Amino acid sequence: MSFLDRIKKLFEESHEPRAEKISRITLSELPARVELLANNRQAWNQKLKKQIKERIFQLEKETGIAIESLMNFDLSKRKEYEKIKHTVQENLNLYTSQLGKLGRDLAKIEEHESSNYLKRIFSLVNEFLKVSHLPYEKATFLVGKEMAAAKNEVMRFAQDISAIAEENKMLFEEAKLTDNVFSLSSELKQSEALSKGVQDEIAGLSLKIKELDEKHNDIKSEIARIKESEEYKKDIEKKENHQKEQAGIIKEMEKIRKEIDFKALARVFHHDSRKAGIIKDYSNDFKSALKADENLRIIEMAESSQNIDVSSLRQLKNELIQLDSHIALETEAKIASLSDKLKRIESEKAGAESDILEESKKQNRLAKKKEKTLSELKQLLRRLGVEVGE
Repeated sequence: MSFLDRIKKLFEESHEPRAEKISRITLSELPARVELLANNRQAWNQKLKKQIKERIFQLEKETGIAIESLMNFDLSKRKEYEKIKHTVQENLNLYTSQLGKLGRDLAKIEEHESSNYLKRIFSLVNEFLKVSHLPYEKATFLVGKEMAAAKNEVMRFAQDISAIAEENKMLFEEAKLTDNVFSLSSELKQSEALSKGVQDEIAGLSLKIKELDEKHNDIKSEIARIKESEEYKKDIEKKENHQKEQAGIIKEMEKIRKEIDFKALARVFHHDSRKAGIIKDYSNDFKSALKADENLRIIEMAESSQNIDVSSLRQLKNELIQLDSHIALETEAKIASLSDKLKRIESEKAGAESDILEESKKQNRLAKKKEKTLSELKQLLRRLGVEVGE
């Protein structure tokens, strides 16, 4: 198996890390341990990248020497056809150009993760071996020893990098696990922050309900106080007197209404649309029509066509209007206003209670998610040799 195949297999296979000993921590110690794992993982990553960069720098120096040796190789002293020497020189130049490009490309690699760094390195080496194969074969026709030395530098570099990757294969798996631990830990923190936000929201809504209840009780007490006051009792008495007076007026109006034959009136005045409309209004709603009839034309029509005396309607109208103007009672208006406030408070409280229900459902979903995340986190940490207790 070639080193390129080995490195490919290295990153494809899973290597379970083996913890030398189990470390036990509590939930309260979890954030600090995750941070320590992340810091250790970062330190290892930086150390490994530094080691690889140093080997790349060494390769640049070695290939630089090899390129200089190849470029100074003198083909003029070789007893070969000029055409052959020309072909060899062309491929020698092409090979040295590709070798120089390899060194420059390796030095330019910028990858945060050492695993990606290694993949890029082997990709570039693999590409170099492919494109340089034919120029190498053609150039070695006359330049064998020097070409082999140059190629060996690349192969030693690849073997050294392969060995570095092999030595760290367990650490690569630990790094992946640590990244997953850090990701789950972040999810756990986010869930806890969201849960805290929901708790605060529920607490705020509960406080709001308490304040609404206090306002509700205060208003009910105020209504009770008003109803027990002398002013309210006087208003109730006024209202009862008003209702009695109103009942008396309505009784008198009802007597007059029965005396009038509206169908007969309608037949007499059907040619006069205005009078016909007044008659219809009285027939449908006598009280409202009486209040609306400014000139009391009904008296004239009833007396002229039916020979009845309904002149008392003038007095009844005046009494009705006068009675309506004194119907407003201050205490009842206050109670009505306070009752409206009670309804608004009850509606607001119902909304807050509904919001608490929704927030509680959200809290339950977050709790389940947090439990699942914590379970996955514990499993990953166990693979890294960390046992999380309560």
